[in-house]
Amino acid sequence: MRVLRPHSVALTLQSSGLSQDSVEALREELERTRAELRSAREQIAAMEMSFFWKLRNLWWKLREGLNRLRSSRPFAMSAEGLPAARDWLVARPRSWGPRPLTEPVDVVVLCPDGDAGARACLDSAIRRSRPPARVIAARDRDELARHAADSPAAWVALVDAPVELPEDWLERLVTAVESDPQADAAVPLSRATPSMETAWDRARIALPQFEDFTARVAAESGRLRPSAGSVPPGVLLVQRRALAAVPPPTRLPELAKSLEEYGGRVLLADDVAVEQKGGGGDGSAPECRVLSGVASRLGVFADVEAVRAAGRRFEGKRVLFVLPVVDRGGGANIVLSEGRAMAEMGVDARVVNLRDFEYDFRRNYPDPEIPFTFAPPGEIPELARDYDAVVATANTSVEW
Repeated sequence: MRVLRPHSVALTLQSSGLSQDSVEALREELERTRAELRSAREQIAAMEMSFFWKLRNLWWKLREGLNRLRSSRPFAMSAEGLPAARDWLVARPRSWGPRPLTEPVDVVVLCPDGDAGARACLDSAIRRSRPPARVIAARDRDELARHAADSPAAWVALVDAPVELPEDWLERLVTAVESDPQADAAVPLSRATPSMETAWDRARIALPQFEDFTARVAAESGRLRPSAGSVPPGVLLVQRRALAAVPPPTRLPELAKSLEEYGGRVLLADDVAVEQKGGGGDGSAPECRVLSGVASRLGVFADVEAVRAAGRRFEGKRVLFVLPVVDRGGGANIVLSEGRAMAEMGVDARVVNLRDFEYDFRRNYPDPEIPFTFAPPGEIPELARDYDAVVATANTSVEW
């Protein structure tokens, strides 16, 4: 028996809103797509039948076979019949540093006669500004503005308050501006940065040495570079071409405001910190979660230092992770991350994986940042004798 569709829901060209012309257009488009698909399949088939494609496949099979052959080599023995020293692959430490300056920078420092704080600031700028940077002393604000206006350099760094400058401060500020095509200037973190005062004080208690504090700021920074908001006196790096488009600078807050009014962004370089004695944040902070995150990251330095200090009681201990994995994944990522944290506390944390997994593991983790080696299951118990703790990361590896 044939079931008839009720007339009210019958599918017709009229009820579906399609005209005969529309149906024909869709049919033609479908035929064109099918023709393109057939053409693509023919091209792929021709490519796979080519001599170079076959040679490529042969090369990859040969390479994989050689790697697997190397990974299955027998355990090396010394001339005395004892196990030879094991090869540990030690990754290179990752330390981020800015690129050296490639364009001239004029550093103009406000240094009134007889001002000891300003003189110390000038000395700091001279010590920590590398060529092709040039440091110029200005006795008053009018002279500072004149030096800035007359500068032939591509970049001008203005310092109008006594501050202590860290290593690589110019390179990091230049990198911050270059990271955003719409940016014309950048300022560093300081206690006077809006919304940073409380977090800054907590961090400085944990890291009282200025060099240690600025190094930690650079290392822990996410280099997010949000908008600076209200710029306090202190330090500002600006592109020379942008400086020519605004009124002559006398104070940095007014200069930053003028730059933004002319359409250029002023960024906060969150990986640079300068010390400004007694400076407090009295400007307004923009409604920005990124800026709040920078303050939060700074505020937990004390807690992080407390955890690291507690972890140093394990300094000198040795821990071996048995990690039988092939592919990149969450479990392996956690083990390697925790191993790196242990290494920062002085623990000798290492990883051993199965020798059969060496090729794929090294392809997926070319630089795990902690020492690792490969061994068959029968050698792991002997290897583990040299460690204070051995962590089996999978239930199948417990018996090894």
